Amino acid sequence: MFQKIISFEGLEGLKKIYISMLRQASRNSKMLVLRDEFIWNEEWNFTFSDNWQEIVTRLKKEKNITTNLLLNNSEEELEKVKFYDSRVGLKYKLLKKRFRINKFSLYILSDMVSILSIEKNNLVGVQITNKYLADNFKSIFEMIWDK
Repeated sequence: MFQKIISFEGLEGLKKIYISMLRQASRNSKMLVLRDEFIWNEEWNFTFSDNWQEIVTRLKKEKNITTNLLLNNSEEELEKVKFYDSRVGLKYKLLKKRFRINKFSLYILSDMVSILSIEKNNLVGVQITNKYLADNFKSIFEMIWDK
């Protein structure tokens, strides 16, 4: 079984890890994401740029990757419902209000898991490639998804 652990820092490191996950994903995969509202902060505007969207959309289309997204049940996310509804290949659910994610993001795709701390000026994370770890995180995600 192939295993690998990569740590990364900063915005550029996070970008590389995300693109790397998409490139290494199995065909017909589902990306599972649990995150806070960080994506709506100014430093993440690049994710809505034509160039970034073109790369991500192409990779997801090539591999037929869909996404399930768990979000905070916050005013900010509730304002984005129309945006989420318009995204092809995306299903989303809001967490119960008492369960709040803060400065955190979890991405699970194929046999990869990326765990990120989204602190301003202190972005760090680790990507672990391990089938059993990924399968267990998928089970935990699905338990939350189904509640």
